[in-house]
Amino acid sequence: MKSGIRNLYAKWKPWLIKMRPDCKESREPWHCTIMYDEEGQNEEYEAMWDEHVARTQYSLKTINLIVGPQGAAAAVQLPKQLEQWYQIPEAAPHVSLLIGKGFFESKELGPMVKEASKVNQWTQSYRAKLTRRRHTGPRLVQLAQSEEDTDPEDVEQSEAPAYNTRGRNKKKLQRVEP
Repeated sequence: MKSGIRNLYAKWKPWLIKMRPDCKESREPWHCTIMYDEEGQNEEYEAMWDEHVARTQYSLKTINLIVGPQGAAAAVQLPKQLEQWYQIPEAAPHVSLLIGKGFFESKELGPMVKEASKVNQWTQSYRAKLTRRRHTGPRLVQLAQSEEDTDPEDVEQSEAPAYNTRGRNKKKLQRVEP
């Protein structure tokens, strides 16, 4: 069985690639970064993480897909027990799908998703299930955002199985293949 994010991405991938041929797919396994400590200096957080979170499996709820200058990402909702662990104030929880070539890295998708989450007015596009933000700034496209525009089984209730791994200097939730 495929995950909700994987199903949603498979459905929109041809359109995304056509719209953003400059992008490359993010490397798998897909993950949601919870904390990034570039210098590895937050030993207290790391110890608490290892004691309370590590090696536990979690599910991520897909909110929508966001496409912008940096690439494409699935905005996700963290389970309640992980919300307090999220330590990236300049970003929003997401799973990177496509990364813009040249100037962008995977970590730049989080601020794009956060910016999109603040947009109050989206304009319906020529294509069903697609809205664009109204105000000025970088173009953001939101796919599969509302129940009437999407299959609720694929988006509103989708869950991507995930587990916590300890990477060097970052905390991630990585996909687990069923």
